[in-house]
Amino acid sequence: RFGRGCMVLGMLLLSFSSVPGIGLFISMPFLETNTNWSVEELKDADAIVVPTGGYFPDEIRFVSAEHSIRRGDYGVWLQQQTGLPLIFTGGRTYHPQAPAESEVLRHILNLSPEKVWTETKSMNSYEHAVYLEQDFSKRGWDKKIVLVSSAMHMMRLSASFRARGFEVIPVSVHDHAMVRGRISVSDLFHSGPSYLAAPSSWLGRD
Repeated sequence: RFGRGCMVLGMLLLSFSSVPGIGLFISMPFLETNTNWSVEELKDADAIVVPTGGYFPDEIRFVSAEHSIRRGDYGVWLQQQTGLPLIFTGGRTYHPQAPAESEVLRHILNLSPEKVWTETKSMNSYEHAVYLEQDFSKRGWDKKIVLVSSAMHMMRLSASFRARGFEVIPVSVHDHAMVRGRISVSDLFHSGPSYLAAPSSWLGRD
C-alpha cells in the first residue's frame, strides 16, 4: 500500500508540475517587477541587445515567433528613445541552411542592416554572450548593455552575459530559469537596477 501510494502521489505531483500556469506561479519570485524607471537611465549603455526567441517555417519563408517579435519591437522603441546601437543575436537554430534567427527578425520588423546589427552564430544563451563579447572587443566597445528579453528568461540570459564580463541592465517584456556549469551562482545576482517594461509606455506609441 505504501509503494502504491508513493507511486500515485508521484504521478499527481508530476502532472501538477507540468501545468504551464504552475511553472509560471513558481517562477514569479524570480521575475522582474520594477516599472518605475526612465529611458534616461539606459543612455550610458553601449548597446541594446535583443536575443531572439525562436522562429518557424511557413509555406514560403521563416517567421519569427511571437516572443522574438515582442522583444525586437521593444528593442526598436528603446533605440528610438536612446539613440543606442541595436543588436539582434541568434543563429541558424532550425537547420544549418536556414537563415539566422536574428536576420529573420530584422526582416520581419522591416529594419535595415544599417539600423540593426545582427549576430548570426549563437545557438543558446551562453553563445549569445560569447560571440557578442568577441564582437564588442573587435569594435573597441565597453561591455555595458541594455538586455531586452522575456521576463521568464531574463535571469538565465543576464547571468550568461555577466559571466562573460558584461554589465547588464535587464529590461523584461511582459510574457510568460537551465544552467550547464557555464555560469556561477554569483552571476545570478547583481546590485544594479532591473526593469520591467510598462505596457502603457510603448503599446500606444505612434
